[in-house]
Amino acid sequence: MCDVRRLRTPGIVTLALLVALGAAAGAQVDCSDPDNLCTGDPCVIPVIEPASPCVVAFPGELIIEGLRNVENVDFSALKITVAGSVKGRRGTGGQLALRSSGDLDLNGPIQFDGESSITLDAIDRITQTAPIRMSGGDDTPVDSILSIHAQSPISLQAPIVNTGGADAVEIGSFEGINVSDITNRRRGAGPQPSLLIGGSRINLNGTVSADGPVDLSAENDIEVREPIRVGGPHLTIDVAEAPLTVEAPITSTGRANGGRCGAITLRAGKGVPIVDAPIVCAGRAGGDGIRLSGDSIRVNSTLKTVSKDETGGDIVLEAGGSFGVVTVTGDILARGSRPGDVVVDGQTISFEDATVKSSSRLGGGAQRYTATDGDILLQGTFNAAKGGTIQATATGNVTTDGAFAVGTGGCIGLSAGGSVSLGSSIFDQTPTTSCP
Repeated sequence: MCDVRRLRTPGIVTLALLVALGAAAGAQVDCSDPDNLCTGDPCVIPVIEPASPCVVAFPGELIIEGLRNVENVDFSALKITVAGSVKGRRGTGGQLALRSSGDLDLNGPIQFDGESSITLDAIDRITQTAPIRMSGGDDTPVDSILSIHAQSPISLQAPIVNTGGADAVEIGSFEGINVSDITNRRRGAGPQPSLLIGGSRINLNGTVSADGPVDLSAENDIEVREPIRVGGPHLTIDVAEAPLTVEAPITSTGRANGGRCGAITLRAGKGVPIVDAPIVCAGRAGGDGIRLSGDSIRVNSTLKTVSKDETGGDIVLEAGGSFGVVTVTGDILARGSRPGDVVVDGQTISFEDATVKSSSRLGGGAQRYTATDGDILLQGTFNAAKGGTIQATATGNVTTDGAFAVGTGGCIGLSAGGSVSLGSSIFDQTPTTSCP
């Protein structure tokens, strides 16, 4: 008796081989019928080259084992998992949108070459464990972006590298965001891409290197755990309700800003900026300085502005909240061929074994300390030579304990609503009450 299964098996094998060979040859898959991509729940898309456009709303869970030569793909599903690599067509750019009503897991690398747009949206969480790379060159008329948004937490555990493939990188969540390494700069002509991260809280667990404007904002807290290096017009870190902690260096170089280091601004509305690592604004053509503000401020490390040809900018500390305490145990250095000013405002100001220098070979900058509802303690070394100003004004007491230098033509002013105590301080100019 003839075995029907044996007669049919070779044909089935041959058909499977033909399908595999067709896929290997790069045949595009028509997306007008979603069943051409996959069936079932979860719906598993094998490694394919989708036709363009490819817009499909899947009713259940979607697993993507791989997409190649992507030109325009827009998938939505109840849950999406990228299990294999997703690549755009080399040199031409493309568009990719993955929209999940639940979780979005990015376990396979995503890579586009040329000006492209990638949109990754989830109602629930987003988890990225494989790199996202967007490369390009000169700016083009195409509006391009890398957008990662979720209502639940976002966990970015692998690098994001944008070297001109997108004009902007935007990451946002209603909850917390954990960030790994981010590189964001354009190698060709055209404006540098911007970087915007916003969430309930932000943890920077990887290095951030960017040559465009950088804005980080959170409602609750931001922790800088790895270095930030920017070369563009500004770096702004803004927290509304809680502390902002800097545990790793922050540097602004002016590399992509005509040599002028962009402004570094740290704001902690109702919280406290706590600086435990150096913050430096260093540009050969000058700089826009460093500004810290919050309910209170604590600096345990170094704030530094420096420039070869001009002033590196001012260093400003403003504690305007209900406590209004400024505490400095580190160094504040406004240096350069021309010095910047150091301006410190708060209800109470305390410099404890600190160093403040606003001096240069061409002159001394101004150091102005103003306590609006308390005392001032200046303990350490304070140098504003040549010909600079050191002015301390408090509604309460002013206490000095250290070395104060302003140079010939300089002025030291100490004014208090209470008492002025000089202790064993050394002054190179006789203190007066007020300096111009």
